[in-house]
Amino acid sequence: MKQWMTVFALGFAVFGIAQEAGRGDVLAVTHGKVGMLSRDGRRAQADFEVVKVKTEKGDVVVRGRFRFEQPATDKTPKTVIEMGPFANLGVDGTKARFGGRAVLIVHTQNGPRKVNGEAVVNVNDLKHPNETKEIKDVLEIHFKAKETDLTFDFGGAVQRGDLVVREKKA
Repeated sequence: MKQWMTVFALGFAVFGIAQEAGRGDVLAVTHGKVGMLSRDGRRAQADFEVVKVKTEKGDVVVRGRFRFEQPATDKTPKTVIEMGPFANLGVDGTKARFGGRAVLIVHTQNGPRKVNGEAVVNVNDLKHPNETKEIKDVLEIHFKAKETDLTFDFGGAVQRGDLVVREKKA
């Protein structure tokens, strides 16, 4: 019963994403709402839906939303990355890669500092939520500032939630 509920929830989510994307044929989609842990012990959350659609006119567009948040610790300030619009979405099996404009927001003692730039996200959907295998889904993000050499990187294994990658079969 639990597996059917998961299948139903995933199908409903994909349908909702397709509706948000507007009319057209959904070619690929990735989404997730996850808590992650990096190899160096940093915790973060990500909440996103990104979809590639072929419109009725034949144009291919990528739409969606992406928000990453690394909470403040004794050593690091709260860091947020928000993305959109998206330039691309590529899917290869269980892996998705998308990129586009982004803003990095670092919460300092003097208030938030916003930096415009570009980000690339890699998603690896290695397991389904009900599977008991030890391997975990993985999300990586790389941010590069537009006008400075500032970068931010995070890569982490999913501790809570699920990453989903799907592509329409030809």
